[in-house]
Amino acid sequence: MPMGPVRTLKSDLPPDVVPFPRDPVLDPAALHRQLRSLMDDYQARAEADPFGNPILRMALELTRLVDRNELSTETLAELIRHMTEQGFVKRAQRIRAYVGETGLAANKARLREMILGLARAGADGDLRPFAEFRTAIEQFHYGIVFTAHPTFSMPHVLGCLLAQLASGADGGRRAASGSETDAILEHARTFSHRPPSVTLADEFASALDAIGHAVEAVGKLHEIVLDVARELYPREWSTLVPRLVSLASWVGYDHDGRSDIGWADTLRIRLKSKRGQLVLQIKRCTALLGIDRIAVDAGRQAGRAPDRILGKCRP
Repeated sequence: MPMGPVRTLKSDLPPDVVPFPRDPVLDPAALHRQLRSLMDDYQARAEADPFGNPILRMALELTRLVDRNELSTETLAELIRHMTEQGFVKRAQRIRAYVGETGLAANKARLREMILGLARAGADGDLRPFAEFRTAIEQFHYGIVFTAHPTFSMPHVLGCLLAQLASGADGGRRAASGSETDAILEHARTFSHRPPSVTLADEFASALDAIGHAVEAVGKLHEIVLDVARELYPREWSTLVPRLVSLASWVGYDHDGRSDIGWADTLRIRLKSKRGQLVLQIKRCTALLGIDRIAVDAGRQAGRAPDRILGKCRP
């Protein structure tokens, strides 16, 4: 789904103003460390003075520096830019630490070991009967619900860059290097980091994007399940229908506290979700089975059916 217009940093400022003008003499990292040290001192003093407010002290100090012409607006802008970038990098690092292993090969190996352990859960590691293995594989163990909320909003393009930075390089096997991080930051710095106004369409597009990645990941999990089953149960494996993980979204369906979602919005979002699944299945069938042109055209017609209904729903 197309997103709304993306605001750049320049679009937040008058046309004759240069965003984040550079000061060739200033070292924003050094200034940041100096102010952080000053803030640490203010916080330490606040423990002895319950009426002392470190934030107000810092605001007063910055005001005095500006009044004495020791700190210009250009310098403040450069400092804000530096702190914004550092916050962006720290957030990516926290996401990477929270997620854990991001390497595709390592994750596939872990999942394979997990499925092998599930199949060999009998006494002394013996192979379980296929019926037991089927029962374990063909039931949902986890349900993932994707949602979106303006409170946690971030411009979509920045969210993608943040995910790229958190995922690392070389297929997730390592964290991004300094030069790779700089390249991402160079792109990120051209956009405003201010939370934008978010519409239901924006929320749905973000949720759908996330679900698309999740569908791909679950598909890889199912491939591993079937590969293991083919090795251990060569006669029965082809009858398996793996489930394990369910995917869903609340966006457009949860009306609690929302006055901007009508029944037509819910219907439209449901149809768009169905259309996405139809398109995905058509692509999979075409790639895996080499479907002839007639079948592909029939599938495309099925994919257009929701479009015809969507045209009757209000935008």
